[in-house]
Amino acid sequence: MYETPPETTEQLVHGLRPDEAPPVPLSVRAGGKWQSRGTVGELRLQVALTEGVAESSAAEAAAGWGNDTLLRRGDDYVWIVRMDDAANASDLETALESHVDGLAAATDPIGRPSDIAYRVVRVDEETLGLVVGESTTVESLRISAEGEAVNVSTEAA
Repeated sequence: MYETPPETTEQLVHGLRPDEAPPVPLSVRAGGKWQSRGTVGELRLQVALTEGVAESSAAEAAAGWGNDTLLRRGDDYVWIVRMDDAANASDLETALESHVDGLAAATDPIGRPSDIAYRVVRVDEETLGLVVGESTTVESLRISAEGEAVNVSTEAA
């Protein structure tokens, strides 16, 4: 099907060659027992957003995807997303905030625990974090940027 297949869902969604739009640099360092769950990608970001915003808005907000890393510790998750530029990060931040507001207000049709909390963190001009989990973790989690690296830690970690 492909002589040279796409390497990212961004390349697949936009019909790009593997040498076009490579992932932007992103290194995530996490203290405690956080484990990397890998890269999620633009397509899954778009799909996740459709739960809280219109499909066209989700596609537009996800279109500036540059790279991401998903972390997990028990039932808590941190999704770090680095966009191509600050404008795309602002678009994603708006969509994520709307998505999170919708999730928090929803009567839960898919069986999420009622005590789950959400928080969107603007890490730097191009990077966002979405924190999902127990409210104490969501509130105490610290996400900071140091050059191209992102640090994730909790007060207890």
